[in-house]
Order: sequence, then C-alpha cells, then structure tokens
Amino acid sequence: MITKYKASMSAFHRLSLIFFLFLFASSLQAQIISGEMNSEEEKKEKKKKEKKPKQEVKRDSLSGTTYYLTGMVNYGYRSFVDNSVYGSYADWNDQKADYSGGGTIGVFLPLTGSFSLDLGFTYFGHKEKYNFDDPDSDSTYYFSNTYMQIGMPVKLRYTYGDKFQLFAFVGLTPVNILNVRFNELFTRMDGTVVERETELVKEKLSIFNLMGTAGVGLSYNFDWIGITLYPEYRHHLLNTYDPQKPLTHRMYGLAINAGITLRF
Repeated sequence: MITKYKASMSAFHRLSLIFFLFLFASSLQAQIISGEMNSEEEKKEKKKKEKKPKQEVKRDSLSGTTYYLTGMVNYGYRSFVDNSVYGSYADWNDQKADYSGGGTIGVFLPLTGSFSLDLGFTYFGHKEKYNFDDPDSDSTYYFSNTYMQIGMPVKLRYTYGDKFQLFAFVGLTPVNILNVRFNELFTRMDGTVVERETELVKEKLSIFNLMGTAGVGLSYNFDWIGITLYPEYRHHLLNTYDPQKPLTHRMYGLAINAGITLRF
C-alpha cells in the first residue's frame, strides 16, 4: 500500500514538473513573441513620428494662368500744337516732361505655344511741367498738369523660357481721362513763396482715348511666385482735349514696370 502511494506520488511529481516546465516554456515563448511585437510597434511608431520629407512644388503641375501686380514710374511727354487764333496756349510750348506713377493688376491667359493674352486694369498719371525763373529778380513760376487715367490693357504676349523668362508684348489700352491735377507754385519779387491748392480740371477733356503699348522684359520664377521687370513705350492715339479747346495734345511716354507674378 505504501509502495503504491509512493509510486503514485512519484508519478504525480513527474507530471507536475512536466506541467510547470510546459508553462514556463509557454510563458518564455509568449514573452519573446510579445517583445518582438513591441519592438516592431516601436519601430512603426518611430517612423510615424519622423517628419515626412517636404515635397517640392513643380511648375509642371501648375496651370498656365498667371496673375500679376506691378507698380509703374512713367516719364511722360506729348506732341502739342496751339490751334488758337491769338496763341492763347503759347506758354504750353515750353512745358517739359516729368515723372508720375501708377499701377496695374491683371492676368496672363495661355493661348497657344508661347503666346498668351494679357488682360488687366490700370490706374496711372501722365505729368508735364513748366518752370520759369526771372533773370532780373527772385521771382519764379512753376505749374504742372498731371492727367489721371484708368484703363484696361489688352496685350498679346510672347514668352520664352520657364524659370527665367524673356518676353515681349504689343497691345492697346482703352483709357478714360478722369481729370487733370493742376498744381501751381510761384515766388514773388520779395521772396514770398505761394503754393496753390491742387485744382482738379475736368472741363473740355476728351474722356475716351486709346493708348498703344509695346515692350520687352524679363521674369524670374520661384515655383508659384515670381518677379518681373519691363520697360514699356506708351503712345495715346487720340487728342487729349475735345474740339472745343483749340489745341492738339497727344501724350506719349516711357514707363518702367516692376512687380510680382503668381502662378496657380
């Protein structure tokens, strides 16, 4: 009886040992697998946390539509003929060219190949001045006429290049002459300086005019934004004044335009 009990206990011990060894092996294997899974998850999390490389904007992925905003300095003059009977505007013959400013906003619409259509809106001045210094005294006299205008440029543009571009254009700009800013300044013989307030002249102006333009220039593009610079010759084709004013006055000038372009 005691022998059977000992044999039974020995078998029980062996089974218990095998059972615990099996549990230990299973636990060890689970820890190894769990450790490997945790290691893989940590690697994935680490990759997620790493910053993705910044993708560069390629100009090939952008459309051909380009918007622009430019500022302008205009050196303006005019052709002039006094048609009055008594030479009422003779002193206008001595007017000189002067500088004025303006700006243009617009869009380039692709046509075919390297050609595009330039449509915009512009606001600018065209200035002329008169200066007189009396050689026998300290008296002086100065006045200027600045013709303020708005217009809608329509130009045909040819462009060569991609990042660095050369371009040329010709076009017509219907303009509306809003007013003439007349400024007057003089010095009396006793040295007193008198400056008049700006006078806005609207009478006897030919409200509508047509301005021909032509120019060449360059642009440099930084992906979707660029800079541009170009000179432009501008010539009004019609008389500045209506027939009630007996003079012929046609404006022309050279403008320097500079600004930015945006391509989407």
